[in-house]
Amino acid sequence: MPQIRGGSQIFTSNECVVASGFTDFHVGAQVDVLGADETVVASGSIKAVREEKDSCVFSFSVDEVPPGEGFYLIKTGNTFRGTYTIPEEKVGTYVNLSVG
Repeated sequence: MPQIRGGSQIFTSNECVVASGFTDFHVGAQVDVLGADETVVASGSIKAVREEKDSCVFSFSVDEVPPGEGFYLIKTGNTFRGTYTIPEEKVGTYVNLSVG
């Protein structure tokens, strides 16, 4: 089955020190993919973090995303982060999410 790979960016002022209120973003944090009916269809995790200019980039991967949903919602971090919608055509490609 296809996978969703991507990254989340959090803007910081120094050396990937995650700002207060963003401590739910870390290596190992869960990343969920929800189907059109908003139920979890696949889960993965944040795999790595790297510094890039004035931000931290968190890379993630979610394997075994089932086809046929039309669109998917990506959710990571606590419940206040919301979800990011991607069309089914983007499954199998890299997606970039921005937070903060």
